[in-house]
Amino acid sequence: MKFLKFFAFIASILFIGCSIWQPEITTLFSFRNDGLLNFFGMGESVLPYAMASFTGLAIPGTEGNSVLGKSTLSLGPAQVLYGNISPTVVSGVTFTSTSASTAVTGTGFTSANGIVPGVWLLPTTGTALVQVATVTSATALVLRSPATQTLSAVTVKIADVVDLGGTTKTSFKFGLTKAELKESQSGDTAADRAVTGYNASIEIELTRATIARLEKVTQGFQISRDPLTGLIKGFGFGLPIGETDLDISKQLMVTLYSGGAISTDPLDQITFLKVAPMTDAELMYDAAGQRVYKVTFNAYIDPNTVLNGVPQIFTVGDIS
Repeated sequence: MKFLKFFAFIASILFIGCSIWQPEITTLFSFRNDGLLNFFGMGESVLPYAMASFTGLAIPGTEGNSVLGKSTLSLGPAQVLYGNISPTVVSGVTFTSTSASTAVTGTGFTSANGIVPGVWLLPTTGTALVQVATVTSATALVLRSPATQTLSAVTVKIADVVDLGGTTKTSFKFGLTKAELKESQSGDTAADRAVTGYNASIEIELTRATIARLEKVTQGFQISRDPLTGLIKGFGFGLPIGETDLDISKQLMVTLYSGGAISTDPLDQITFLKVAPMTDAELMYDAAGQRVYKVTFNAYIDPNTVLNGVPQIFTVGDIS
C-alpha cells in the first residue's frame, strides 16, 4: 500500500513537471506585439546572442530601410525641394565643409560662377543639398544651415531649387494601369492583363506658402518685382494657354528627417525626375482653421534615366 502511495506521489510530480516544462519545449520562438522575438521563452535580450551563435539565422523582410518604409516604427516628416540640378559641375569651384558647421572654405566662390547668396549647391561626393547664406570671399562662404557632412575639396553642382518649407503632409500615389485580355474560352473573366500605362502624383500641403514659393509651384502665377531692389511688389494669376507639363517639368526631391535633422542616407531621399504642378487651389480664410495651400504634382517618365532597361519615374539611392 505504501508503495502504491509513493508511486502515485512520484507520478503526480512528473505530471506537474511536464505541465510546467511543456510550453518551454514546444514554443521555440514567438513574435511579440512589440515586434521583437521570444527565443525559448527568454525574451528579446537573447536575440543578439542568438544572432551571434546562429550565423545562418535571418529575419525575412527586414532588409532595405528606405524613404518608402522601414523595419522600425517611425514618424515621417520630410524636406521637400522642387527644381533642377545642373548635370555638370561648376568649373573652378571646390568645396570643403565640416559636419555641424556653417563655415565653408574652397575656391571659385564668385558671382561669375553662380555662387551667390540663396543658391543651392550639391557637393558631388555628398548626399545633401546645402544653401549659401553669405559669400565672404572667393575662398570662404557661410551656409544657411550647418553642413551634415565633412567633405574636402570636392566639386559642386548648382541646384536651381526652392525649399517648399513647412508642410502638414506629403503624400505619394503611384501605380500601373492594366488592360484586360480576354478570350472566349474564359468567358467574361480576364485571361490575362497587360500593362498599358502608369499613374504617379504627389500631393503637398504647404503651411508657409510665400509668394516666392507660389511662383514656383503654381502654373500661371506671375510676380512683379521692383526693377531697382528686386523685391516683390505684386503678383497675379493668368492663363498660360498651350503650355504643357513637360515645358515646365522639374525634379521634386523629398528627404526624410532622422534624429531631428535632414537625413544624409541616400535611401532616405526619393527623387521624382519630371513633375509639373496641377493648379487647383482652394484657400479658406476663417478664425478657426489653419490656412494651408495644397499643391498636386503629376509625375512623368524620364526617358534618360534607365534602370534594368526600364525608363524611370522616380529613383531612390544609387541606380548606376
